[in-house]
Amino acid sequence: MKYEDLDGYEANTLFTETEDFLREGLRYSQKKKEGTVWRIPIADKEGNVFEEIQRSTLASFKAYLTVKKYASHPREDFNVAKIVCASSYFIMILELGDMKPFISDNGYVGLCPKRSEVGDRIYIPLGAHVPYILRKLDDGGYVLIREAYVHGIMDGEIFEGKENVPSEILRLA
Repeated sequence: MKYEDLDGYEANTLFTETEDFLREGLRYSQKKKEGTVWRIPIADKEGNVFEEIQRSTLASFKAYLTVKKYASHPREDFNVAKIVCASSYFIMILELGDMKPFISDNGYVGLCPKRSEVGDRIYIPLGAHVPYILRKLDDGGYVLIREAYVHGIMDGEIFEGKENVPSEILRLA
């Protein structure tokens, strides 16, 4: 996806779907939801001038507010140049252009590949830093779809403070 491919309507849809899923999400307190709504569309990632990726910061939150302001009124003249201060946020959205918001059966919210389907499964292989979407095949095997972003389980968060590794499988709702 390129800058010219992202319009106000598409950005607004991304924000609206994320907000809707967070309202339904069972895994997050109201305070956590408010602090999460701007992180999910960019998979909680932020770039800097050195092209290093890090967890999103207050700069991304401010950029989200700017983008949301313009995106909430989709129109033909929506132009990234008008919100250049939010370009890092847009770059992250563009890099994740083949992803869409989702909610799991367990109430987790995140981004999954657009080709994901209801019933696909989210796995975190031991030692992995990110979860992966897998689809069960008719023969009982699985096919790897792609990595995902699931807020609250990244970088081993789901395992923190637990003696036993959960064997729970998250499914897309």
